[in-house]
Amino acid sequence: MSIKHFISVEDFTKTDYLKVFQQAKILQAGGDFSHLCRGKVLGSMFFKESVGTRALSETAIAKLGGSYTSIIGGQGSWVSAGVGDIEDTLTVIGSIVDIMIVRHKEELDLKKLATKVNIPIINGLCGGDEHALGALALVYTLWRRFPKLDSQIKLGFYGMISASRPFKALIKLLSLFQVTMYEDSIIPDFAAPAHIRKYVSQNKTKLISSKLADFISKVDVLVIPEGLPQPGADKDLVEKFNQAFKPISNREMSFLKKGAIMIYSRPRVLTNKKLTVEKEVDNHPKNLYSQWLHDFLFATMALITYLLSVKVTKTKKR
Repeated sequence: MSIKHFISVEDFTKTDYLKVFQQAKILQAGGDFSHLCRGKVLGSMFFKESVGTRALSETAIAKLGGSYTSIIGGQGSWVSAGVGDIEDTLTVIGSIVDIMIVRHKEELDLKKLATKVNIPIINGLCGGDEHALGALALVYTLWRRFPKLDSQIKLGFYGMISASRPFKALIKLLSLFQVTMYEDSIIPDFAAPAHIRKYVSQNKTKLISSKLADFISKVDVLVIPEGLPQPGADKDLVEKFNQAFKPISNREMSFLKKGAIMIYSRPRVLTNKKLTVEKEVDNHPKNLYSQWLHDFLFATMALITYLLSVKVTKTKKR
């Protein structure tokens, strides 16, 4: 059986995603699953700062009965000193663990690394284009809310889409389900990149440029990207964006239709300290940010079991 990796959204088909979601649903229903990955070791390789993704992946393998070995930052190593080769290091670690999640600087080629190891690799955020794991977890949250995830579901993005790696990946993933998408990037320079729009079009899915006021009452899901630009972004464009951006408050939330939800990503602060989502929205019933984080754990557990070809079946609750 060939080894599956989850480096890019494109590594999985729609069928793959649905299988992962089904396994996550079983895991989230409760029970003791500590036998599923007993004896399995996750290589938790975070050479770049992370709190959420690292904590979630390490907790996931622990709840499945496995363990992890980790590198955090790589301080004091030959790699951090600039005399060690990162691919060589990960290849060695790949020979002693069963599955690996990696976060590193943009230049690390995980697809090349995948040819050198005989274990599944999960992209924990390498490169500037997408955070596939974050997108998978978010679509799992949406799938739980809208089991018939298809073109009848409408989703709107409001914010700096081009700078959001989770949400660039989300656009690609949702196109596999033909979800209708709208985007208001405030200024055209921060819209979804051309190669992502091309991918969406190839999947016969709509990504429509529009204004928030024109789609907020239509969508089932409102998505607000994080507020910080990618390194090297044009400062004048960022300032132009900051001046035009209006934070989401309870007023905007009131325009969402019945049954609609809102999810945002952090950090929710712009470079001028303005918030993307006001704190008054934190406890709003339509705000599913906390639910996304909760679902993230079970989606990660399901992904690990799927990549390791571990069958997940219902078990008795504790």
